[in-house]
Amino acid sequence: HGAAEVPKTLEALSKFDVWLDADSASEIATNLNALRQTGRAFNIGIKTIKGELLEVDGRPAGGHATLRFRPLAGDRRQMTELAYDASKLAKQVQRLSAILDSAPFPAWINAEDGALAWVNQAYVAAMEASDMQTVLKSGTTLFQAVQIDTGRANATIGLAGRGRAVTKGAMRAYNVFTREIEGGSA
Repeated sequence: HGAAEVPKTLEALSKFDVWLDADSASEIATNLNALRQTGRAFNIGIKTIKGELLEVDGRPAGGHATLRFRPLAGDRRQMTELAYDASKLAKQVQRLSAILDSAPFPAWINAEDGALAWVNQAYVAAMEASDMQTVLKSGTTLFQAVQIDTGRANATIGLAGRGRAVTKGAMRAYNVFTREIEGGSA
């Protein structure tokens, strides 16, 4: 420990997407841009494409932006690795939420007690609500389990059956798919 493989020249070092993993390259570029624009200092953990974990300090200095890269060891490495993993996981959740939010069909997650825990934008629109929080607070669902016609259910593909709901002023039929997930169902 105490040494890490980083590019040798300033030009190569500044090409973050070449030597850092994609999330790290994006994060350092975002933080560096904020440092240059507003002078906001930062200290983050990043990972190279070879899997080495580094700490990078970005600071303003006399109208310039300075970066200092340090390899990590011991407790500091463990803490930075946990923070890096948590950040990466949060980005994955954000990306998956964005994908589900852009789906043209209603999607939702129920908690173990059956209460709505999350809904996508198509669900919000179908409920003619202003936002997700309004839908969650109302507790009203598009489909009640007792209203789903299970005649064409197919457990192999997760098809619970067919449900009807009034959306956008008209009665519509939906194929309702369900999956058990940790902490509830989707």
